[in-house]
Amino acid sequence: MTTKLIESTRRALLFLAALTVVALAGCQADKPVSPAKPAAEPSAMSQAGLQVYWERQIAMASGERAVNLWLMDENLYFLTNQKTLIAIDAKTGLVKWRTVVTYKAERVFAPTHFDDMHLPKKVGTVEDIKTPPGRASLPKFDALLINTLSSMKVIDRATGEIIRDIRFQSFFAVNRGVTDGERFYVAGSDKQLHAIALLPAVKVWSHEIEARILAPTQCDEDGRVLAGATDGQLQCLWADGYGKRRWGIKFASPITAPMAVDDGQVYVASQDGRTYALAANGGRELWLPVQTPGRPAGGVLAGKSTIYVSSRPGGVTAIDRASGKIRWNVPTGQAILAVIDGKVYLQDQAGDMLVVQAKGGLASDKVPLGRYELFATNSSAPAIYVATKDGKLTCIRQANQARLTAEMLKK
Repeated sequence: MTTKLIESTRRALLFLAALTVVALAGCQADKPVSPAKPAAEPSAMSQAGLQVYWERQIAMASGERAVNLWLMDENLYFLTNQKTLIAIDAKTGLVKWRTVVTYKAERVFAPTHFDDMHLPKKVGTVEDIKTPPGRASLPKFDALLINTLSSMKVIDRATGEIIRDIRFQSFFAVNRGVTDGERFYVAGSDKQLHAIALLPAVKVWSHEIEARILAPTQCDEDGRVLAGATDGQLQCLWADGYGKRRWGIKFASPITAPMAVDDGQVYVASQDGRTYALAANGGRELWLPVQTPGRPAGGVLAGKSTIYVSSRPGGVTAIDRASGKIRWNVPTGQAILAVIDGKVYLQDQAGDMLVVQAKGGLASDKVPLGRYELFATNSSAPAIYVATKDGKLTCIRQANQARLTAEMLKK
């Protein structure tokens, strides 16, 4: 009896030892988990005169990841891999609303804003094109417009309510559209620029450009619609004149990067690295073309007295708006994160932040940004917005700044 007990005990111990070996082998097969990198370097941020103003973890569904971050006036927008648009108050970082832009596996383009849009929830009729109702009789709201390849939406950006959901007929969009409050202008894969009346939700005119329109369309408050094409054409159309051409210029190189239209001036970067300044009224050149290094990547961003051109390779180039003279070039720069009190904050090629003096372009500080992967391009708001793809969103500001208000965020 004792012998059997001893044998049973010995076998049990051998079995447990075997399990331990297997368990240890399994543990050794797993790779060690490295500690997460910090989101930013606090000491470097403090040395650069910056501080975290607020930080939020934006909740997302299982498997959901942020793929784009945009700053537009008072709102920040996350676009996720599930085609959900999340609107966030840029003052506080609090979520305002969420909406699914599309259920299709299609591209979603950057949104655009329009203040004081007069548009009822009820879709109008074709007769409204001939005899439009008085604006005073229509409800008013601040709008966000966003389009995909196959459709566009008008959204009340305060509440997230969808006011219009319009499917494109006979074409697919190739880039983001813009609006003058009455029509939505978008370039199609059919080499035409299309105007869609928002009240009756129907297309009212199309204008053939004769080449692919890859640069995002632009419009201004004076009824001009601008489209740049791959054959170097830049055309200015009359919005109220059913797309009638106002003026046009043929450049030597394709126009594919975003243009800037500001204060009656049009800034265009062509693929040969030249930047042009034109009068919106007539297309007259305001100064000789400026040669920047590399091809435009992020397009042209207009500041108060300076325009910024991002190129790859070539970095960020600052050009004086009045004279067209190059102020400086930062070869490692990639995008403008903010321009505040004589300092320009750049995202560099490594994903870190450079602090550059606005006058001479001298880099005074560098702030490692660690895990941040998304950066909001911005030249007007006194704040820097960065995020991780898992939804960590941070607002960075200069130390000892006044409380951030909606008025500060308005362009």
